[in-house]
Amino acid sequence: MDHFDILLYRPGGSLGGMMLTLDVSPDQLAELWHGVPLTRAIERCLSCPAAAQCAAWLRDANHRHDGYRDFCPNAGILDVALRR
Repeated sequence: MDHFDILLYRPGGSLGGMMLTLDVSPDQLAELWHGVPLTRAIERCLSCPAAAQCAAWLRDANHRHDGYRDFCPNAGILDVALRR
């Protein structure tokens, strides 16, 4: 595991990994409702009960592209940002 893995595959670090994987920029989230969703997304990620499932999904190069919707508490806001 390198430094990049350590930052991404822990509660709170996975939001960045998820955004990179889905090609969602921080600006896309920050533009929604004056940045409130980004702050809430970070809070949800920090306390996420699905951190292990998220890390496994992020590591799996063959994951279903929309598979995050099955476990991610931020799926809704990520989907809104993807449509922008």
